[in-house]
Amino acid sequence: MDCVKVQGVDNWQRPKTLKELRGWMGFINFYRQFIKGFSKITRVLNELTKKDAPWVWTEEREEAFNTLKRLICEEPVLLMPKLEDPFELEVDTSNFAIGATLNQKDERGCWHPVAYYSTTLSDTERNYDIYDKELLAIVKSLRHWRTYLAGATHTIVIHTNHANLLYWKEPRKISRRIAREFQELQEYNFVLKHIVGTKNARADALLRQPDYDTGEDDNDNVVVLPSHVFINLASDEPIEEIDTRSKINMSNLENEETIRRWANTFHLHKQNDTWWKDNTLVVASDNNLKRGVISTFHDPPYHGHPGITNTQALLKESYWWPNMKKDVEEYIKGCATCQANKINMHHQKPRLYPIATDPEAQPFEVVTLDFITKLPPSRGYDSILTITNHDCTKAALFLPCNETIMSEGLAKLYFQHAYPHYGIPKRMISD
Repeated sequence: MDCVKVQGVDNWQRPKTLKELRGWMGFINFYRQFIKGFSKITRVLNELTKKDAPWVWTEEREEAFNTLKRLICEEPVLLMPKLEDPFELEVDTSNFAIGATLNQKDERGCWHPVAYYSTTLSDTERNYDIYDKELLAIVKSLRHWRTYLAGATHTIVIHTNHANLLYWKEPRKISRRIAREFQELQEYNFVLKHIVGTKNARADALLRQPDYDTGEDDNDNVVVLPSHVFINLASDEPIEEIDTRSKINMSNLENEETIRRWANTFHLHKQNDTWWKDNTLVVASDNNLKRGVISTFHDPPYHGHPGITNTQALLKESYWWPNMKKDVEEYIKGCATCQANKINMHHQKPRLYPIATDPEAQPFEVVTLDFITKLPPSRGYDSILTITNHDCTKAALFLPCNETIMSEGLAKLYFQHAYPHYGIPKRMISD
């Protein structure tokens, strides 16, 4: 067999956990009908998947695993492709890999694997949006088997379990990269068929091989805007905060008696002439200094008026005093910038505009329309249309009708009973 066809299975590392073993067993179970003595070979592996079975990977299980890999990659498990027969693809992708199988019907009419394909995504491709990854999986699979699929006489059916491909169903402004993929897709005659994820297990197993880098550490600990790009920062600590600490230390010396009364209640401790609660500096002073401390975590541009909860979270990492939460709430509720830009989360009721009455209106110049429904049937009718003179006499017409009446029937009733006497109204009021 061509090593390229079986590379996705031949490079499969032995399972190290129960989850990895179940993924492998789910993949090979599809091919059991093509492997002689399949149940006998897999018996020792199936024992590991039982409930409460201890995980012990023996030489016998290692041999069974390698035997299955070898048998799956040999004839007749892999079918020799026939270019005149239709092909079907099963494609799946994750955040870190792509898996696909190329299938064709054998002489018995059963779908049979022709080749496997599995590849990891590059660091750049892992940052694509999910609909870009799904499109990339299709493009790469078609590109990998281009010698079979380009110019195929039959329509290629591509099975995928991802509805995110519907994103490309609408007209969009696409990037240069997507434009190149779009141009490449024009070489193939294919259709997409959505299937549930449980029926796409073979392609899914190929992309979840245990030795693949899952990309969990991608984009970890990346500083997008380091400190040196901010000209209003003198160091890792803002100048305002450094000045505030010195003012607090001076104030705490003046209010040491107050702090000593707090010490037992709030578990405070003194270190190097400075009072602390755990790892936070104690603030004991008047409200002006407390407001100054709050402002250093709320007002500067690099904090950006973060709101009550976020300001309190930032503040309590460095400072503490009794009733700090209440002081933060009062400060932010009095911040003019916050109030001016605050989004109103309450439902806004529309203003009510009364319908004015024209004292010089003629009869039935302004009319109101409504239906009285759910009445007992009488002479074939079950509803009443009321036409009321709104501005002049408050006179009303009561016309029998049915609840199923449409706009054309309403117009006909008005034309027969009101129009001959009063003409066309200038205004109609209805709900």
